[in-house]
Amino acid sequence: MPAISIPRLSLNRFGFYVYRLRPGKLDQRVSLGTKNPLAAHMIAAKINEAVATARTLGSGWPMSAKNPKLEDLSIDLGAIRRYEIDLSRGILKADGDEDQKRLMEAIAQIGHYGLPLNPPRPSAVAPPASAVLKSETLASVAEKWLAERAHKNGPRTVHMKKCHYADFEKRIGKAIDIDSVTKAVMVGYKSACLAAGQKAKTIDNKLLSISDLFKYALAHGLYTASAVSPVTGLFMQTKSERLAKAESYKPFTEGDIKAIFEPEAYEAGMAQPDFYWCPLIGLYNGMRISEATGIFCEDVQTAENGVAFIHVRKSKTGAGVRNVPIAQTLLDLGFLAFVDRQREAGRDRLFGVGVGVDPFSRTPDADGRRSPRCSNPKRHTRHSFASRSSNWREPVERL
Repeated sequence: MPAISIPRLSLNRFGFYVYRLRPGKLDQRVSLGTKNPLAAHMIAAKINEAVATARTLGSGWPMSAKNPKLEDLSIDLGAIRRYEIDLSRGILKADGDEDQKRLMEAIAQIGHYGLPLNPPRPSAVAPPASAVLKSETLASVAEKWLAERAHKNGPRTVHMKKCHYADFEKRIGKAIDIDSVTKAVMVGYKSACLAAGQKAKTIDNKLLSISDLFKYALAHGLYTASAVSPVTGLFMQTKSERLAKAESYKPFTEGDIKAIFEPEAYEAGMAQPDFYWCPLIGLYNGMRISEATGIFCEDVQTAENGVAFIHVRKSKTGAGVRNVPIAQTLLDLGFLAFVDRQREAGRDRLFGVGVGVDPFSRTPDADGRRSPRCSNPKRHTRHSFASRSSNWREPVERL
């Protein structure tokens, strides 16, 4: 078995020893759960044995990496964090005869590393509670995470993450420190969701939000219990499996469109301006429902070259903020005259139902799940427009 030198143990900001391993370009660090240098030395030696074994086998990680990852080692970190050493009180606890022998050898050699056998004894006067370093509470970190995501994600995504976190907090509590959320806690949360009859997609969506929370916490040094998120490896479906099961929109067939927009039936059933114009805008201009219903009167403009267009000020994605030329069919039907009437009436918004969001979208409930009464249709006018626009054989005048 190849020899491995004793690693350089470091202290985290809470005074605990941390073991460092570099499987690739980045270091992995894991807390050893002890402030005693001798106990840390013993635990590190056992981890080194597991690393040496993995090196000998030479499989389980990319060949370009010098070392395996900590999660690939055949070792239970929790099981080896059981050394209790305090020579001043005569306490020497190890895990069996082999570890007892190793412990005695370490005591004989520990002076070579320049480490004291025991950290300094605390003074008789206890330090004030404010001097004790603790990790932040889960609720405090979650508040910071959501505040940052509000600048990065759309309102609907942020709302979904709030719902998912609220469910997580309800099941495990909000007063606990974030470092107390271990892999075992996350497994318990996942099991509770399964016991409640939730589907794999619902559970994975919740885990994705909680994973994003710990991604934020790790990046900002707020989660120090491990260098790896406790959510890692708990998803029920891979990304490819989720995509394979996703239901995508389909364009309307030409027969569908003729049936829906049959002139006499359409005008009779869609007499109100909101109902009349919004589907036509989606059909001829390819705009989303939320974009069409959220149009302001001032968004309808005319360019210097005389082309009338609609400015989409808010969309599902950043790329969706754009200027959309108004289709000639809409102009022929009197769309600009309708806009002028709304302006003369002092209206800010073009349509009374428009509130800047999709009124027909599925609204998440308290658990972050979509309401079944508002499920998405299987076909979509926007996708019908996109499909026909991408088909070079479709005459422009028919669009």
